[in-house]
Amino acid sequence: MTTHAKYSPSALSRIEQCPASIHGRHIDIESEYASEGTEFAEWCEKAAKSEDWTGATEEFQPYLDLYLELLVAIENKHGGLVAEYVEERLPNEDGFSGTPDYAAVGADGVGIILDIKYGTGIQVAAEGNMQLLSYAALLLESHPELKEFTLIIFQPRLDPQIQEVEVSKDEIEEFVARRHRIKEFAEGEGFDVFNDGDHCQFCPRLMDCPLKVEPTRDIIEVADNETDLVTLRPEEIYRIAAMESKVKEVFRDAKAIIEAGLKDGSITPEESGFKLVGTLGNRAWDDGVGQDLVDRYGKEAVIVEKLASPNQLETAVRKTGQLTADEKDFIAGKVVRKPGIKLVPISHKGQHLFADRNDFETETGDIKSVN
Repeated sequence: MTTHAKYSPSALSRIEQCPASIHGRHIDIESEYASEGTEFAEWCEKAAKSEDWTGATEEFQPYLDLYLELLVAIENKHGGLVAEYVEERLPNEDGFSGTPDYAAVGADGVGIILDIKYGTGIQVAAEGNMQLLSYAALLLESHPELKEFTLIIFQPRLDPQIQEVEVSKDEIEEFVARRHRIKEFAEGEGFDVFNDGDHCQFCPRLMDCPLKVEPTRDIIEVADNETDLVTLRPEEIYRIAAMESKVKEVFRDAKAIIEAGLKDGSITPEESGFKLVGTLGNRAWDDGVGQDLVDRYGKEAVIVEKLASPNQLETAVRKTGQLTADEKDFIAGKVVRKPGIKLVPISHKGQHLFADRNDFETETGDIKSVN
């Protein structure tokens, strides 16, 4: 579990959309994906500070090379740097603070903010990004002479890998006013204003949110009573199915809380009904045994050639710097995707594939004859 500032730059967008998320019981849980991103950012910090980063995983290393190339390009673009902040906290007097992955002041008087995103689930945009704007506002407090800012998202496993937007000092000052309005509303009238959305996955109040917990209690009640779903009214079944994503989020975090508690000893197996046991991963060959296996069983039995998947091929070509638009089109022209059927909420894009009873009823409610 990790602890973050109440109004941290990464939290502002969520607070604006759901003011009540800042209150109640907070539990910060770092997911496996977030941990991976944190580890990558730590290696980026080492690289930026010219520390030894040769111990980074083979997966990280080409992206670290790209990151260093980006930092060099930034310095060259701005004619050198007069100030540089690598993972340094930027505070202010109003309770806002933040630690950008990288911030700098160019010799041309431009402020630079760079944020690293290692995930591939969502393409993060630089334009309108409240986290970048927050860091820029903090940098402006330390360097009030700045008139222009360059805000950058570095997301090396997605295209475009680098997103950049230019903003003025006036735009940053407008954001500062907006930031104060967000805080003022959240601390006042927004105390019990809850809103559901994509921001929920990053919310530390998940286990204390009525939009999540109440549906979960309904599901638990059905399970505890061993209710047969076919005995429920149709609208009850629809409502239960619509709860899936909310309930999964609560169950996921409940298990994460238990696991963290079992690890630090604050929760016992007896009271939780869970325990942590040792496991073995999937079987894999030990290092350096390839030739021994070939000598014993023959190359045909040991070496299996397999066509790379479209995603694996794109990743390999991207690492060579040759993944142009033409190459993407070429790969796309060789790809097939088998059609399937998926149940999704009605708000999702896409056309419903099947006819329903409304297609077979007349205006009087009689069933039409269908040949």
